[in-house]
Amino acid sequence: MPYTIIRSKRRSLGLYINPSGEVSVRAPMLYPKFLIEKFVKEHQNWITKRLSRISTQQVEKKTFTQGEYYLFLGKKFMLNLVPEQTFPLLLDDFEFTLLEKKQANAAKVFENWYKLQAQIKFTSRLNFWATQQHIKYKYMKVTSAQKRWGSCSRDGRICLTWRLIMAPLEVIDYVIVHELTHILVPNHSAKFWGKVDEIYPTFKLQRKWLRENGYSLHLT
Repeated sequence: MPYTIIRSKRRSLGLYINPSGEVSVRAPMLYPKFLIEKFVKEHQNWITKRLSRISTQQVEKKTFTQGEYYLFLGKKFMLNLVPEQTFPLLLDDFEFTLLEKKQANAAKVFENWYKLQAQIKFTSRLNFWATQQHIKYKYMKVTSAQKRWGSCSRDGRICLTWRLIMAPLEVIDYVIVHELTHILVPNHSAKFWGKVDEIYPTFKLQRKWLRENGYSLHLT
């Protein structure tokens, strides 16, 4: 089975499959390749099941036309094209409204809107969890990452992809808690997951949601 090895300063192995079905192993810089191969073989059944699930998931191609649905905080809102309004894209309690003359550039309009909302919401939730757990982080950056929901450097720089703003709030909270916990435990050891469980006991449900629905958090 083809897979990509991504080496970094991490301490443990991690197995990842992106929404396109590409398999990658994240490994420590000097980790022996034969042990990585052994690791992949040991997880063969899991990989096969995940790839099978991905192949059956139909990713709807967005056309930015009247009546399409778009996600925000886990809810679907219908798109309505309008001839006039103050901003290119607006959202109320029921629908998105897009200025008709911006339809040709709608993907970028939506992305910019999502990024702005992500900056506001992620900052708020990050500060909430950091204050509650007495964890200090350096800063947060909203990125356009497609293969990672979030990351955290050793000195507390947290990155979160704007695509997460389409997920339910409890999923966003899980990713934020996950990254904040890396400031305390910079690996994915049993100690790390124990701390995540202590802070966010339902994290397994949110992680499962991402694995099963992450493919839908897109604008293509």
